[in-house]
Amino acid sequence: MAILPIVKLISDFVAAEKTIGGTPEWAEVGFRGEYRSLAPLLIDGRSTEVDLEVNAYPDIRDLRFRIMLRRRKCFTRVDYVQDEQHVNPRGLSDDIPRHLFSEPHIHGWRDNLQYCTRYDLPDRLPVARLLPASLRQFDATLRWFCSEHNIVQPRSGLIALPSRARLL
Repeated sequence: MAILPIVKLISDFVAAEKTIGGTPEWAEVGFRGEYRSLAPLLIDGRSTEVDLEVNAYPDIRDLRFRIMLRRRKCFTRVDYVQDEQHVNPRGLSDDIPRHLFSEPHIHGWRDNLQYCTRYDLPDRLPVARLLPASLRQFDATLRWFCSEHNIVQPRSGLIALPSRARLL
């Protein structure tokens, strides 16, 4: 069996219709107050080696989460944060923001595939675009992300952010 270059492998994956396998559960990870939910993605009921990962920070005052697709490394990610600055590299197309920003944004596959090697995903995703302004809640952002990546919409409440563990 021939080994496909990673760009073709991931591009074919993104184009295919996928479903979320199982019922994701939250586990506390990293520093206190960070939670992670992992769910395998399936194509035609079979494992794909790609997970939908959501990281949440319910004890932080402002809404904060990340939504990722991972195959050993992350290859697309939403950073729903208001306090982390991002600036894109120079020399990109005119429709990619060139200014410093800290609003919620997505590091999309198509914008970052140029940083892959023949058989490996990039270690970083340096290019980001602002999320649509209408996305101001977790559920709406998750549903938009699923739509953008051909993931069948999860049933209502399948993935909901964890509750606060402490008072602010």
